[in-house]
Amino acid sequence: MNNKELKTMEDKIEKLYNVNEMFVSIQGEGSMMGIMCTFIRLFGCNLSCEYCDTKKSLWRAGYESQYKTMNVKAIVEQVTDAGLVYVTITGGEPLLWDLDPLLTVLCQNPHMLVGIETNGTQSIQQLLPFAPQIALSISPKVPRESMEIDELSLQEGGFQSISLKIPYPYTQDISAQSFSSYPATWRSLHLIQRPGEATEMPLTELLSLPPMWRVGIQLHKMLHLK
Repeated sequence: MNNKELKTMEDKIEKLYNVNEMFVSIQGEGSMMGIMCTFIRLFGCNLSCEYCDTKKSLWRAGYESQYKTMNVKAIVEQVTDAGLVYVTITGGEPLLWDLDPLLTVLCQNPHMLVGIETNGTQSIQQLLPFAPQIALSISPKVPRESMEIDELSLQEGGFQSISLKIPYPYTQDISAQSFSSYPATWRSLHLIQRPGEATEMPLTELLSLPPMWRVGIQLHKMLHLK
């Protein structure tokens, strides 16, 4: 590494992020469900969904104390201490931020798999240089035609995996049918689970799912984990 590259890496290590929390738990959703994971929850989201279960990551008055500022070095040290090679960057909406410094350092470990959880409203171009080590998880909160994700980049980007999770109950313009041809390696109708409530799904809804779609659950909630 020459002096210029060393300076660039030093700058990346000092890059700051607003972090709600970091913790180790089981990945409860998507194609990586059931695998132990280190979670990095970044503060800030461009949406405010009624059923959001991480409201502390939203931009709201009084929520400023819900995060702490950490540099890449501190984040990666905590990931390393956890001893896992699967980490998920979530939020909020993580793609609002420049993830290049964090991904550059994390992906120096060729065995590291990085999950990115997004609502589909932001471009994924910044992820493409790291695609072989990224498990992308998309849970659309806007209609397909309003999403900022370039579908050709999904098809040709070389991502480790692409999970599509349609929240259920859903609105008419965000349905499994409207996303039936979406370029993903794992597609599911994802049950929204609220504490103390059961999510009901009629048999007719199951029968109307496009071929090879799954019903997804939030395994971590069933196990009473984060």
